[in-house]
Formats: sequence, structure tokens, C-alpha cells
Amino acid sequence: MSARDELRRYVRLLADWWTSPKTTDERVERLYASVRAEVLREAADELVAHCPDHGSVDTRFIACQCLAVDDLRRTASKGGAA
Repeated sequence: MSARDELRRYVRLLADWWTSPKTTDERVERLYASVRAEVLREAADELVAHCPDHGSVDTRFIACQCLAVDDLRRTASKGGAA
């Protein structure tokens, strides 16, 4: 079972009886996209922090990973949609 499916299952369990399954599924998709975007932004921030050219924390990489950071942030700005 995927994380999205588990989230949908629990939200349906907690949903009010008057809320339609379609509305519940739409809420799940919005929440899932929001969480995914947040995780992508956190991953991008972590990459920048450890970048040998731009970071402020100990460097974990030999080369700058900021092109990947740009892709992560672009995806996050689209709401987490791949």
C-alpha cells in the first residue's frame, strides 16, 4: 500500500458521513501534494547547506549540486507534482 493510499484510507475513516468520497479524495490529493512539496523543499535546502560552493555546513559533496536543487525547487513550486 502506498503512502497516498494509506493517507486516503485514514482520511476516509475520519471523514464525516456527509462528506462525499470524491471530496475526501480531493482533500487527500491536496494534502499529499503539499507534503511532497514540503519534503522536496527540505531536500533542496539540505543539498544547498552541504554544497562545497554555497553551503554553510560541512561539505558532503565534491561538486556543487545546485542544478539538482533548482529541479527540486521547481517541482516543489508546482505543488509537488512530478
